[in-house]
Amino acid sequence: MSARNSIRRERREAGIALLISIFILLLISVVAISLLVSSGTESAIAGNYRAATAVYYAALAGLEEGRGRLSPKDPNSFKSTAPPGFLPAPGAPFAVGSPVYIINPAGGENVTPWDPPSTYGDREFQTEFPTYAMPNPAPNVNSVSNAGGIQGPSYKWVRVNGVSEQSLIINFDGNPNSTAPVYYDGTRFTNDPSSGNQVLEITSLAVL
Repeated sequence: MSARNSIRRERREAGIALLISIFILLLISVVAISLLVSSGTESAIAGNYRAATAVYYAALAGLEEGRGRLSPKDPNSFKSTAPPGFLPAPGAPFAVGSPVYIINPAGGENVTPWDPPSTYGDREFQTEFPTYAMPNPAPNVNSVSNAGGIQGPSYKWVRVNGVSEQSLIINFDGNPNSTAPVYYDGTRFTNDPSSGNQVLEITSLAVL
């Protein structure tokens, strides 16, 4: 009788040990799978962050080129490198709805931002200036970032244009839909050309 009880007890203990072993194996498997998934997620996040950072700095480089070339002191200024009529004559306002572009094609790319359906079309322009038709083609010059055969930042284009209350979605004179050029006198926005400098907008598109 005692021998039978001993055998039954040993069988129960063996069954419990087997269940515990299976449970531990399941836990180890779950932990291993979690580590693999976590590693893959971290790699994807890191990859996305690197790509987003690269695009950000490429677009920022485009903005800086546009800003720099607006200055007549820049050796690559529009005044020195752009064809006649690219910018308004000295003292004349930059017409709202009449953008100019710096284009930066890579290899054999065709960068035509003035054609919205194109690969690198400027689809933002019509949102900001719904009452203006995009010039086609718009005045444009090539980027100087690849001068000397050195690959520069990979932005596609830079747009420079005058702005209005309507395009900026602001209201400083009681007429938020005004399409007159905006000026800044050092403390506030105004529509008075004699009060300060015209406000210009620089937009850049980078695609990596």
